[in-house]
Amino acid sequence: MWIAVLSGGSDSPSYGAAAVYGLPDRACREGTPELAHFLRELWRLELQPLNQITRENVKAAGTGLGILRGAPPGEHHHSQWARSRAPGGGRRALPRGMQNNVYAMEAATGRALWTYTYTWGDKPITGIKGARGLALGDGRVYMGTQDNHLVSLDAKREGNLERRSADFSECLCKITAAPLLVKDKLITASPAAASSTCAVTWMLDAKTGQRLWHFDVIPSPGQPGSETWTDESWKTGGGATWFTGTYDPELNLIYWGTGDPAPAYKPDVRPGLNLYATSLLALDADTGQLKWYFQETPHDLYDYDSQAEPVIVDLTLDGRKRKVIVHPSKNGFVYLYDRATGDLLRTFPYSWQNWTKGLDAHGVPTETVIPEDQKNFLICPSISNGARGISHSAYSPRTGWWYTTDLEMCTFLVDGADNRKTR
Repeated sequence: MWIAVLSGGSDSPSYGAAAVYGLPDRACREGTPELAHFLRELWRLELQPLNQITRENVKAAGTGLGILRGAPPGEHHHSQWARSRAPGGGRRALPRGMQNNVYAMEAATGRALWTYTYTWGDKPITGIKGARGLALGDGRVYMGTQDNHLVSLDAKREGNLERRSADFSECLCKITAAPLLVKDKLITASPAAASSTCAVTWMLDAKTGQRLWHFDVIPSPGQPGSETWTDESWKTGGGATWFTGTYDPELNLIYWGTGDPAPAYKPDVRPGLNLYATSLLALDADTGQLKWYFQETPHDLYDYDSQAEPVIVDLTLDGRKRKVIVHPSKNGFVYLYDRATGDLLRTFPYSWQNWTKGLDAHGVPTETVIPEDQKNFLICPSISNGARGISHSAYSPRTGWWYTTDLEMCTFLVDGADNRKTR
């Protein structure tokens, strides 16, 4: 088994622990040769069907093996996991810290098999210097980089790795999301809002790196949705796509959440709804055509990304079986959609919030708080951080429950958003 880990960086080298367990994944049971995806399955159920650890024996759990991890001082800290079975089994691959260094190791013992060290160019890198995860499949390891490349490594060749790289320098993509491997193609996306450019989602041939299609999150003049921007504000529109999306093989649709419009805290320079920022998108996997969308925080004033993972579930709602997407937003609400049509089925809060009086029957926020108009006001969830970070939710078919975390943080507005302090 291959397991890919993006180990969190630290100011000095330290040891991270990873317990080694056999994962009875559905793909393994059905004989699928590899699990190629960021979080267990393409459809992002994200439930781990482990049953050997119980309430009674969990106190006896210990470290399975230790791995050296770390990053130079000042590096951002993250920890993400993805995994895949590799030909021959019994191995795992780990990207170290936030440096895009990949390590292959024997899962049972932790013995190092090979190492790949990414070579950074001379151009300074701003923000996170590394990736949030990998994709594995077809005997290869795929990784995005902050200097606008998508790297493909031969996963089987010990000590003699083949590197193929697709260059995205012209779009300043700064790829940090784990790529999504669908059939023989890769989907990758960019956290471009950090540089106040426009986010892009790309589909590539996994073997050659050839670009097959792309989708502009921020539409240019003449494209549908461009009417929600004024003048040339769309050119720096943001809408970052830094979180890995979900694929529905039955409908052949890719679901991807988008980030806040840019500039985040100067909404007066971008009047309008600002599509397709803070939205959930459904794209045709073969063509990149937009099938449907829903904007969860129109004309976002709060940096309430809609990045979080779309979770595909089948539910019975009001006596009718529905194919559903469960999608949490940083704004503190969860949205349930018909995943074929995009019809909004239901909403509910998962975190305490007061930025709006609530959502109407169409999912539109009502009586929203304008940060620049507030003085000595505590707004929740926190501006910028929101109600969710990069932690993940999960749905259990056994219980019918959806599980998530939330961030119990608010922002104290002293005298407008520019003078905010987080408490």
